[in-house]
Amino acid sequence: MLCLFIDDGQTFEGNIPGLPGEMPALTFTYRKATGRKVYEYIRASYKTADDEIAAAAKLVAAHLVSWNAARKDPASGLPVPVPVSVESLVQLADAPGTHRYFVALVNHVQGHAASSADAAPDPNV
Repeated sequence: MLCLFIDDGQTFEGNIPGLPGEMPALTFTYRKATGRKVYEYIRASYKTADDEIAAAAKLVAAHLVSWNAARKDPASGLPVPVPVSVESLVQLADAPGTHRYFVALVNHVQGHAASSADAAPDPNV
């Protein structure tokens, strides 16, 4: 997949460790959100959890350049790439076992992850 990279030192590589025997690692390229965008997200009022998840997904989708996420094709059984989109991120937040990836992506984009290991939430949560 071809990606436009702006060589300004603001594009980062991230990795969320998988859970052995359960979930694979997620690798991705992203740009950190500006402070203004982070505060807009934090200070917005959400009436429901769905509203907050949608807002977080929109923030991440706007800053995620690429990722190695895939799903199994029902016809062939082979993995097919999942496009970076608000919809796919909402599914990631909602699917059993994958919410930890969503939280870590939000942390990376907001600049709360000093390293990939710091952004990976406790798998027991």
